[in-house]
Amino acid sequence: MKIVVQTSRRLELESGNPLGAVAGTLFGMLFLVAGVAAILLLGRLTVLMCQRLEPNQIECQLTSTGLLGSQTTQITALEGAEVATHSDDDGDTYSIVLFAVGQKIPFSKIRSRVMQPKKLMPTELMLLSTIPSNQP
Repeated sequence: MKIVVQTSRRLELESGNPLGAVAGTLFGMLFLVAGVAAILLLGRLTVLMCQRLEPNQIECQLTSTGLLGSQTTQITALEGAEVATHSDDDGDTYSIVLFAVGQKIPFSKIRSRVMQPKKLMPTELMLLSTIPSNQP
């Protein structure tokens, strides 16, 4: 660094190597691009909207929206939901799975490693409480 101007109110410095500024800018741009890519790939909002057609029939629409577009899944006869545990070498991950006639539909493509099934249970119970039992 070289001092170009030095007064009581102003200090101007000049870098001896302009490549250092370019390298710093490129290094910062790497993090910017990584952040934007993470938002585009992982940033999604998932909404489940259900309507009771008859006392024992619930029809739902699962919509997942992100910056790259939207995907909608029609569920003609929702039967229930559960917290699914997926095990691998790194440990367990958890997700919510919806059940329809002959189908298992993941609520989201994202799995949580930090959330325990007990913390997910209120979501599952709230969803299941809206579905009538088959008992008279």
